[in-house]
Amino acid sequence: MEEIKILVFALVSFLSTEDIPIGSKLAEIDINVKTKQIRLHQYDIYSLEQYKENAKAGLDTLMRTNDVIQDLSPISMTSKHIYEEDGKLNAILYLQYQDLKDLRKISFYADEAGNLSYPYLEDYRYDLSAGRIDGRYVHFDANQNVQFRMGRKEYLFKGMYNLAGEWKQLEDKKFMDISETFSKEDFEKLRKFIFKNGDRKTYRNFDNDNPHYSFETFDVYLGTGKQPLAFNTKRIRNKDYTELVIHDQQYYNVYLISEGKQNKRHTNLKTDKVYWHNRSFNKDDKLKEYLSQILEEINQ
Repeated sequence: MEEIKILVFALVSFLSTEDIPIGSKLAEIDINVKTKQIRLHQYDIYSLEQYKENAKAGLDTLMRTNDVIQDLSPISMTSKHIYEEDGKLNAILYLQYQDLKDLRKISFYADEAGNLSYPYLEDYRYDLSAGRIDGRYVHFDANQNVQFRMGRKEYLFKGMYNLAGEWKQLEDKKFMDISETFSKEDFEKLRKFIFKNGDRKTYRNFDNDNPHYSFETFDVYLGTGKQPLAFNTKRIRNKDYTELVIHDQQYYNVYLISEGKQNKRHTNLKTDKVYWHNRSFNKDDKLKEYLSQILEEINQ
């Protein structure tokens, strides 16, 4: 019998073949049948107290993982976002599929007319924005986006353990001090250089209209990393731009730590130091090469 991919366990079952003792209390899925994109949001990720150490090791592995397991192919993961909010750990997986039949890999079934269905499990509650339940399946009409929430009706285990603290410890390790390679003074000099010689270009709608400069083989952007300033560039002072984004085939996020948001959330970071947020645990060879090119050009 084919294993049902229960959505509240997707962070583990989609990304790992290991038996990692991690689940979530609630999962929300949005399947866009036109763009063939899937957004899977898991809320309040937890383990059980007796499995705490195994869960932390497993969470570390999941944070380093950048694609779904081979069994889900041709479904692929375009990105993931694990974050803490109000003391709870959450995760979003962004997936892409090619054909409706691919959704069978995550336990959705399509009939010849294109109607989708997902197993109805008695131990779980379903909150539907559209669709209907017939006792065995949750059904969705053809050409209709799939949106629903799924959560356990009641928690049968005592000693549920919130993993937000473990995630923060692991996340802190991703910030690598690169001040010896690229100092506070270097960061500030580059910032002035971009404002003098660059232009404005939006690479994300978080800051909007970001200061930008094109080097020979890569682009650099300045960001604030502060949501209250989003979409209002008139309120942003030059010194508020404490985030440097280097973009080639991927993004490298570098931060100048000043008194403010970053070192309040990550207390291990020191003021007036420059850190690389190495989200995917990559090697730093390419970043060092780019920083060297930056220094060479701005010091001419």
